[in-house]
Amino acid sequence: KGTVPARTPRDTFDCIISSREANLSDIQYNSVRVVKGFSESYRFVHLTDMHVGDPRLYAQERRPENRGVAPAAIVKQILNEISFLDPEFILVSGDLVFGGPYAPEYAWAFDLLSRFSLPTFLVPGNHDGYASGGGRLRDGLECWKQVIGPPYYSFDYGGKLHFICLNTYDGPASRRDGFYIAVRQWGGAMGRDQLAWLEQDLQSARGEGRNSIMVAHHDPRGNVHEFGGATSPADVDGDGYAEALRWPHMFSYQEWNDRTSGRAVVDLITRNNAAAAADPGAGAVSHILLGHVHGDFIDRDDDSGTWWVHTTAAGSAGFSRDDFWGYRVIAVEDGRVVSLNR
Repeated sequence: KGTVPARTPRDTFDCIISSREANLSDIQYNSVRVVKGFSESYRFVHLTDMHVGDPRLYAQERRPENRGVAPAAIVKQILNEISFLDPEFILVSGDLVFGGPYAPEYAWAFDLLSRFSLPTFLVPGNHDGYASGGGRLRDGLECWKQVIGPPYYSFDYGGKLHFICLNTYDGPASRRDGFYIAVRQWGGAMGRDQLAWLEQDLQSARGEGRNSIMVAHHDPRGNVHEFGGATSPADVDGDGYAEALRWPHMFSYQEWNDRTSGRAVVDLITRNNAAAAADPGAGAVSHILLGHVHGDFIDRDDDSGTWWVHTTAAGSAGFSRDDFWGYRVIAVEDGRVVSLNR
């Protein structure tokens, strides 16, 4: 436990923890935010698909206003803008790096984020977790744990909201195996351990009367938008989930690979919200913040009463000439989301 001096200004600080007995120390940059008090009305930012190290932007035709800008400068400009906005925190939902040589990419991304005094919570995407040689040659998720931290977790902010940060590129290295970014399965999946944790975490938040906001990279509903469905050869049986059974399918769009875990996540959300509806004092999952598609759109699931929010890429290739680079500023009033500006 530590004590913050009374006159410490509102700012973000590094945290250094050391043990003389064990001869170990660790530093977490920008990990301590000093605030005068928790408010139930504030703004936070959803940022996704930064893709540090992405070479595609040098070859892709860009919108006219972006043609004279180096790709690496885009994310830096966005972080400068967010620093000016001074939100309470940033939620980053995956694809922090591109997925080539992980050592320099993670070092580059870590250095970039550590320059800005912004409280940042991150979860991995598929580009962050590719493996080779069954994980013996490389494993992006192991790099993530070493450089960034745990791949899934949750936290409370104020007295009314609970934030659930998920790893939707879960599973053994064999499922994530390939060469460079040529990986057969790059859609979403979630293992049993994380599903069990999620069920318990939702139950706890609901019992405390906190509404939950989820942050994830992939949409567990599968190919529910224009990029997937029957248009994806990776969806062999047309059920909305990209099984990706053959190597050529790596070039087809994949939202979620494992149908069992995808439907399990959706079922957990639906059952949680049904239980919350029956108890006026219980908390429900109000919003799910997603990336992966590099597009900006929102839809509502009437069965669960949940808003599914896809945010555009912060600095990577777009799927159409109309796609823009950016982020989403989300406003909260009295513990409830009131706007989802893009």
